[in-house]
Amino acid sequence: MFMGILSITPNGLLSGGASLKGEVRLYEDAPDDAREAEVVRGKVCERYMGRTDGSVKDGDAPFTPLWGTDVLIRDADNGTPSGLAMDVADNGDVYVAVLMKGPGYRDDTLEVWKSTDGGYTWTRNTDMDVIGEIDHNGIDLAVGPGANPWVYTVINWDDSSTTTVGQGVYLRRLRADISAYDWVEIVSGDTVDRPRISVNNDGHVAITYITDNGRVYRGVSTDEGLTWNVFWASTNTTWSEIYISDNGRGYHTYVRLDTAVRVVTFNAPNITADDITTLQLPDTARHVSITASGGAVSSQEAVVVWANRHPSSDVWDVHYSYSTDGGTTWATPDVFQPTAFPYPSGAYMNYPYVHRDRNSTSFRFVVTFISSWDTVFYAHSTSANGWTSSREAINDHDGTTSFGAVVDYCPGVGGGCVVYREFASDRVWFDGWGFTEVEERTTVDGPPVYTVRGGIKAEREVSVYSIGGRLVVSGKGFLKLKRGVYFVRYGRTTLKTIVR
Repeated sequence: MFMGILSITPNGLLSGGASLKGEVRLYEDAPDDAREAEVVRGKVCERYMGRTDGSVKDGDAPFTPLWGTDVLIRDADNGTPSGLAMDVADNGDVYVAVLMKGPGYRDDTLEVWKSTDGGYTWTRNTDMDVIGEIDHNGIDLAVGPGANPWVYTVINWDDSSTTTVGQGVYLRRLRADISAYDWVEIVSGDTVDRPRISVNNDGHVAITYITDNGRVYRGVSTDEGLTWNVFWASTNTTWSEIYISDNGRGYHTYVRLDTAVRVVTFNAPNITADDITTLQLPDTARHVSITASGGAVSSQEAVVVWANRHPSSDVWDVHYSYSTDGGTTWATPDVFQPTAFPYPSGAYMNYPYVHRDRNSTSFRFVVTFISSWDTVFYAHSTSANGWTSSREAINDHDGTTSFGAVVDYCPGVGGGCVVYREFASDRVWFDGWGFTEVEERTTVDGPPVYTVRGGIKAEREVSVYSIGGRLVVSGKGFLKLKRGVYFVRYGRTTLKTIVR
């Protein structure tokens, strides 16, 4: 079996000069979640990469996706997706919020979709639907800790209707089993924008939003979102993001006066600033995003990213800064390594988003590369400044240019997972690191390993690991396993399999 690095240049060619179209190569890259590099990451997709109907805008996709076949969350019907959010429960259930803009006034619907098998199948929970006039920049979703967590959706109502509680930013809390729900008012009035929410492992909830006159606010709740302490943080802001990590350490970032990224740390339940750092830029910033590691506050790592415009060339790329001391000090802003490559004329990066799930040690990042065919790039790192050479194109379908993709850690696929909307379509897609063609193999070179119902058959000694890296069983012959995703290792060969 051939295993090796597939090098793709910015013009979409293999490093050896062969065209991507019609070529098949096996791919191996730095492992996700510190998994060994011998794991076969799957085949480069060999089919023609255009839009769903077979057409393209100006040509083939410049980068070939290196994950598996994308899974459809929702098809094209009943409105236009105008916003996405995703979070993952402690038990691995994946929640995706899709804001569907309806054809008329008060016809918008915030849909919540759920997968209990790692993203392979999806069900819309209509009990979680919210209907009314919803601002297109006005949704976010977060899932609290615990066995029956609160599922939080934050909504910016443009107008009241029969199913709403009034204009403004409101938080809907709903238990995962639909046993209880309520509405919590954050701020009333139709003068706010871009609410964002974050929940940590203690159940502390943090929120930020911006008013129409450019004031940015942050708030903290220590009783699972029921009551709030809200603080006016600054003026002249355009973009804002918040993240709350272990031990109540909060990170709030916003763009001020277009040319400065400000990062503020706080320690919940105290909402006032602990440290304030202003990253003054020679360029223009937008779409700021921030996340942080867990652990002791003094050693938490954090990373902030933003879309950065170079006035001399009018090109947008992604810049970042990072901290290794809980946000007390920050590195000098620099080009974000996964996006540092030559761009074709007219191409640019937009909608960067970085996230660290509370149940994972890795940071994950997505961005939309807007070109003749719009690529969703994914990257991951186990440290705030270790992103070099981790870029992967993951979307089978042309990405939208209207808003960005979202990323998280999904245990059911053994690594990162991404949700995005398709260009010029109302379809919403999910892709995960484990969605490789390896799962479709029933034999491997050398002594075969067969996947059968209820387990595997091995003709030599193998070790079977869970997606979390725990040894489940060793042996040969028929090995009984529960339904799920496993890694099977013999010698220096590792393969992924699904037991149904």
